[in-house]
Amino acid sequence: MLVYLVKSIACMAAFLVFYRLMLEKENMHTFKRFYLLGALIASFIIPSVVFVEYIEPISSSALEIPLSYSTTDTIVSEQPTDMDVINWPVLFGWVYVIGLLFFGFRFFKHLVHILRRIQNNTKLKENSSIKVLIQEQIPPHTFFKYIFLNRKKFETNGIPKAVLTHEETHAKQYHSVDVLLAEFLQVLFWFNPFLYLFKKSIKLNHEFLADSAVLKTEKNTYNYQNTLLSYLSQESFEKHQSIGMANAFNYSSIKKRFKIMKTKTSKKAVVLRSILVLSLVALLLYGFSEKKAIQKERTMPKEQENRVRTTPERVSKHKAVPDQMQAITSEESRILETMYEKVPKKESANDESFPKHPEKMQDGATQGQIAQYNTLAKKYNAMLSKKGNIRIKKSEVDRMEYIYNVMSDTQKANAEPFPDFPEPPEPPLPPVDKINKVEQKLLELEKKRTDRETLIKEEETKMMEQELLLIQNEVEIKELEEIKELEESEGLEELEESTHQEEIGMIEGKVKKEQAKIPAPPAPPKPKSPLDHAIEMAKQGATFYYKGKKITSDQAIKILKNDKDLSMDIVKKNGNAPVVKIDTHF
Repeated sequence: MLVYLVKSIACMAAFLVFYRLMLEKENMHTFKRFYLLGALIASFIIPSVVFVEYIEPISSSALEIPLSYSTTDTIVSEQPTDMDVINWPVLFGWVYVIGLLFFGFRFFKHLVHILRRIQNNTKLKENSSIKVLIQEQIPPHTFFKYIFLNRKKFETNGIPKAVLTHEETHAKQYHSVDVLLAEFLQVLFWFNPFLYLFKKSIKLNHEFLADSAVLKTEKNTYNYQNTLLSYLSQESFEKHQSIGMANAFNYSSIKKRFKIMKTKTSKKAVVLRSILVLSLVALLLYGFSEKKAIQKERTMPKEQENRVRTTPERVSKHKAVPDQMQAITSEESRILETMYEKVPKKESANDESFPKHPEKMQDGATQGQIAQYNTLAKKYNAMLSKKGNIRIKKSEVDRMEYIYNVMSDTQKANAEPFPDFPEPPEPPLPPVDKINKVEQKLLELEKKRTDRETLIKEEETKMMEQELLLIQNEVEIKELEEIKELEESEGLEELEESTHQEEIGMIEGKVKKEQAKIPAPPAPPKPKSPLDHAIEMAKQGATFYYKGKKITSDQAIKILKNDKDLSMDIVKKNGNAPVVKIDTHF
């Protein structure tokens, strides 16, 4: 993060120097406005740009595997210093938070001040701007579409027309957007001095833009300059200063503004400076962006890949090999294995250049190693004894573990106790696991939805079966009735007739039971009363008429409350507000 901030400040400085030298004195104010805003944003984007370069893997034939290595490391100071004990990231974090709170409070204080001025004073809307008339003797200033003016001078026509045109230009071109962006970035990065200079240049260029708009209507530049000098008062400006985030009509940089009024910039100069801006951006991208080299994956023959699979078991026994030698390729591991097999066993047993076990490499640690271990152990024991966050370096912990394993029992008893480090935090969940969990959750939701649809289909099937059964029973009843009529016509005996009646009664009872199982349909909703309709139409902004006379919605509701026998006719056309007519009948 610190490197990113340094690069961002450097980019901002380069953009600002280029602006002051090549653009500020030129009469191309619209181009300068977009340059300042673009440079401000690009200063935060360029350091975060990463260019990736894919490189070919290094050939194993070009590698030289050393036969020996030295375990000697740089001996650090034996006594820990106060600088090591101070937790600098936490200290700088608190300093940043304090500055953020201070500048954030200042930002919102100014914003509330402006909003109160707008709320508590008389407002006069003219064209696309709103003039706020204030009792205090303050210079005219603009915030978005609001122009703040002294009430007495405005009512007596004491404010020149050129000054009003100047402030209306600020409002029409939305200069307050640029100032608010600079103010907000100043709150977040209050420690960056170039943000203050950027904000000053942005506000000065706004004055150039407003002056240019005035001179398009005021052809005489000399008269406009005299108006500025006669209207502005340094004493009044210092006594009644306007809010910093507003575009104020003030006395500052008046000399630069007079020079710019007489300056003319040719089209060739504009094109040339545009090319220089692009060249500057390309140069900053090359100098301050991040370059990342990624080695391409190297493919190997199948026979060589099978041979490599047996190599790590033998090479992993050499625990004393440094980390940079352990990260080897398949071809390098084969060469290392061959070289190790050629070393005589008697020599390799006592040879420190290629030990099998670092703890048996020598009879105890050297004095330099013990001094280094004691220094690191004291440092971390002191940190662990104090409550709070500590910073543990893996390289130093690995070094202590290595020396502690080499030390003899006597040396361990006389040395500093090995620090009791806390358990490392659990690694964050890999993105793949998170994706798997999301997919699993989606599958569960899909299963629930499928089960619900299956249940609904089963219920519908049961309902259809019951309806078919009822239809079948009704058909059977009709058939039996036809048989009864036929038997009566043929003069059958009463005994047979009673038998048929019993069968019909049984079937009818069965039909009634099946009908009882079918749930009754829900009751229809109660229709809305005219009063409820009137309240609903009033919420939609309807127009009400009572016996042909237009009335308000409150009057319509009151009439409907008193007389519930009235009727309503509602008309809606082309998406307009509805028209409601109330009368005794239609």
